[in-house]
Amino acid sequence: QTRAVIEEAAFLLWDEVPMTNKLCFEALDRTLRRVLEVDAPFGGKVVIFLGDFRQCLPVVKRGRRFQVVDAALKKSRVIWPHVKVRRLTKNMRVELSGGEDQAELRRFAEFLLRVGDGALTNVPDLGIDWVKIDDHLRCVDTPDSLIQEVYGDLDAHYQDANWLFKRAILSP
Repeated sequence: QTRAVIEEAAFLLWDEVPMTNKLCFEALDRTLRRVLEVDAPFGGKVVIFLGDFRQCLPVVKRGRRFQVVDAALKKSRVIWPHVKVRRLTKNMRVELSGGEDQAELRRFAEFLLRVGDGALTNVPDLGIDWVKIDDHLRCVDTPDSLIQEVYGDLDAHYQDANWLFKRAILSP
């Protein structure tokens, strides 16, 4: 039954790839080869990886920098040679937003790209691993003010799925 479902799939889609340990992809590769009985990458299935490699690397418990880097998909000698990289060039959240917020979203998107490209590191007096966030991008100063900004009226809305759906604090 599992084999039939996999055979029927046109492709597999995996999001947030840069944060996933390369061993997960290698395990999927071995599993699909075994289940589909095809000795080709991922059992011959097309696998589409999504993610921004300028973002978070995989988490390696108590791992040193070289161990974290080595856990990345790009370091897989089994999978990476078969990957064809395609780059998306338009930020659709910005393009489709319109209105007054579009200029601010565009500035924020450009800021994120500069951070990801390493163009904002080595801040004087802080060091090479620090990034200065421009004042116009900051909406809060403390963790408590961040929580208040995002979840300020939680007591009144904690049962409202639509209200909750629009709120999250994401952090590596």
